[in-house]
Amino acid sequence: MSNVARTVIAPLAFLLFLAACVATLSGDWASLFSRNAIVRMGEFARGFVPPAMDGPFLARTGWAALETLAISVMGTLLAVVGGLALALPAAGRWGTPAKFAARGVLNVARASPELVWASMIVVAAGLGPFAGTLALAF
Repeated sequence: MSNVARTVIAPLAFLLFLAACVATLSGDWASLFSRNAIVRMGEFARGFVPPAMDGPFLARTGWAALETLAISVMGTLLAVVGGLALALPAAGRWGTPAKFAARGVLNVARASPELVWASMIVVAAGLGPFAGTLALAF
C-alpha cells in the first residue's frame, strides 16, 4: 500500500470509528445544543474574563504552586531512593533470593496501573499532599 493511500485511509478509518462511537452513545443531544445550554456555556466562559488578580487569590495560587512543586520533588526523591534500594538486588548482586524478591516487587509495581496505586494510596492516606507524594513515588 502506498504512502498516499495510508494518509487517506487512516484518517477516514478514524472518522468512521468516531462516527460509530457517537452513534452508539445514548443521551439527549438536543439539550446539549439548546438555547439554554449555549447561554450557560457563554456565562461560564465569561467568568474567566478578566482573570482574578486580587491579593488573597494570588497568594493562595502561589502557595498551591509551591506545594505542587514540593510534592513533585519529594515524590521523585522517594522514587529514586526506592529505585536505588531495589537496583542492586534486582541485578543479582546480593544473591539469587534477593534477586527474585526484588524483581517480584518491581514486576508487581509495573503490572499495576498508576491509577490503581493512586486509588489505594488515597484510600489509605486520604486526599492531600502526602497521598500525592506517595502516588508519584510509586
